[in-house]
Amino acid sequence: MRCAILFALSLLVGCSSLFTSGDIPEGYLCREDSADACPSGQVCDVSKGCCRKPGSSCNGPDLASVPTDLSTPPDLWEPSGCAGKGVRIAPGLYGCDGPIAKGQAGSLCAAGYTLTDSSLSPLEFSECGKINGFYLTTTLIYHSGLDVTVPVQCNIQFKDTLNCTQPTSTFRFRLGCGGFRFTGYVECYKSCGALYQAVSCYRPTPIECWPAQTPGIIDESSSNPNIGVLCRKK
Repeated sequence: MRCAILFALSLLVGCSSLFTSGDIPEGYLCREDSADACPSGQVCDVSKGCCRKPGSSCNGPDLASVPTDLSTPPDLWEPSGCAGKGVRIAPGLYGCDGPIAKGQAGSLCAAGYTLTDSSLSPLEFSECGKINGFYLTTTLIYHSGLDVTVPVQCNIQFKDTLNCTQPTSTFRFRLGCGGFRFTGYVECYKSCGALYQAVSCYRPTPIECWPAQTPGIIDESSSNPNIGVLCRKK
């Protein structure tokens, strides 16, 4: 019974003798090409992380494109959500590094991922803050007052005029998250979604802000590779 359970869990330690090589399907997970890594008659394709019969192939993850730390089981890996460089913040959520070309923010996301808004979970926000980057979302926060310091300081007067929905007369700031700090970074203790970190459009700032600054898209640009976008799995 114990042996059968182990086999069902794909551990395959000491159980391969219960079956012939023709009985056992390919594709069980393995980490190294050793004698007991796979069922009898199969070998471990280390590059894919799975067992196969000699001369055939298996469809495990391409280990050249995933972390070399095998303490994470191969079946928990997922393809990157970024078209280029980036970092995994949480399952299905990635911070994709810049630079950001005007009107091309969405191109930083990989296929199957899209720019996301500020609706992060507390855990996602916490993990994002540990990364040496700053990742923009499609959400804006609005300042309806007349007094704005350059660079912007989040004094009490400023905080009291912040709105998550657009008032009649406004200045806009792009919400995001991350541990990277820069001139133009604004941290105000009024959140929209899970986020209260933002980028100011008042110079000096590392982003180019466009008059529209449309909610729901990212129409700013930046040449700083530490400033990118948040991409979530569709």
